Amino acid sequence: MDRLMLEKRFIEIVERCYASLEDPCCLEEAHDLIGQSIGADAGDIVTEASFSNSIETHGSFGFDPDFLKNYDSEFLGKNPWAENLALLSRNRFHTDAEDSPDFARSAYFNEWVRPQGFHHSVGAILNEDAGQVTWVGYVRNAGRAPFEAEIAFLGRLLPHLRRTVSLSNRISCLHGEWASLSAVLSALKLPVLVVDGAQRVVFLNEAAERFVRRSRQVGITRSGVLTATGAAGERLRVALDRAARILDRADMPPDRTILVEDDREAVAATVIPLCGWQTATVPAGRAAVVLCGFDPETMPDLSAFAARHGLTETETELARHIACGKGVADFAQQKGIAASTVRWHLKNLEAKAGVSRVEQLVAAIHASILPVANGATEAVIHRLGGDPSLS
Repeated sequence: MDRLMLEKRFIEIVERCYASLEDPCCLEEAHDLIGQSIGADAGDIVTEASFSNSIETHGSFGFDPDFLKNYDSEFLGKNPWAENLALLSRNRFHTDAEDSPDFARSAYFNEWVRPQGFHHSVGAILNEDAGQVTWVGYVRNAGRAPFEAEIAFLGRLLPHLRRTVSLSNRISCLHGEWASLSAVLSALKLPVLVVDGAQRVVFLNEAAERFVRRSRQVGITRSGVLTATGAAGERLRVALDRAARILDRADMPPDRTILVEDDREAVAATVIPLCGWQTATVPAGRAAVVLCGFDPETMPDLSAFAARHGLTETETELARHIACGKGVADFAQQKGIAASTVRWHLKNLEAKAGVSRVEQLVAAIHASILPVANGATEAVIHRLGGDPSLS
């Protein structure tokens, strides 16, 4: 293969390597192209996991199927060729000239390599971690010349192969973690959605699906974006945008619960940043949104909120009144006191709750009574990477 063709092949192989992060079949295609480029008669990319006594082949060509089917049971964990590679430098491919002296006397060579007619080899360790090793190797028949000039070509490919395998392993771990977490969220009765950086819903459990289907206040657009009605829609958008930018729990935004309501329905949407999932290798969750619906006419129990903030009886009644979406004038008329007196109580209430606006006060009140603060759900949200403290 001339130099220009070889360079085009190199680019094609690298592209296939990284494409395999989305489609694992591309790694096998890259492996086959490498074999063709260096004139190998056979080759494979293999991951051996001694802790699970298993082997995974990512790509293979040229080997006798009758030998391959017996490899797992006879040579898993007892491959002196791979053991020898692990002792050498990880920065380049190695040829059979660097095999240990006793390799030709090993059962692996005499019962697996030689019977298939192979002799010359070239290989490298791509990744080794916690009892799991991934290696790549190519061989030629005994009557052919050993690998020599091809080593430079393989050396250029080695960093890309190693990154591909490392990233692929990381992706598998993240997908496994995500699958576990989504299974837990799916089991919750509490409506929970997960949105990405563009505020599109990438996951919602059955409770959230039912909730959104019947809600007048919270919905999902045709393009998958989570929305809320009225002015609350903009507050939700801002909260989700903040959550998408959170990289550390110390930077958690102060306003995370959004109240969306009309005279027939009220919804508290609590936005929890998923700072542990800032990656595009899993469904790109940037925030969990916990929904809680209630009748705006129902007077909530604020005894815990009142005790936490040391509220007087009047302040507690005012907090309950405000939480139901009612105004200062209504409370003044109900109590037979001046509106200015109610506003004075409201300022005291805001100061004790540590907020400066009525919207923040309402959010804090509803956050204190949301079921997300309960044990099992709190642990799930904490595991997702957010801060379960909502008040």
